[in-house]
Amino acid sequence: WRAAGDPGAEADRQTAIEALTREAEEYGADAVVDVRFEVDACKGCDIDGVALQRVTATGLAMRFARAA
Repeated sequence: WRAAGDPGAEADRQTAIEALTREAEEYGADAVVDVRFEVDACKGCDIDGVALQRVTATGLAMRFARAA
């Protein structure tokens, strides 16, 4: 979670892509496809009315078949 409109959003997206890539490599994948970003937001009195956003990244790790 971070403050909505924070200028670090692009850096967060890059960090998420790097984390997906590292995890896919741990499984022996050759690529990550179908990458999706979701942005959730909340604003409530329990956090002093500060608007927050959470970016979630998901993707599918793929291993290419080797030709015989």
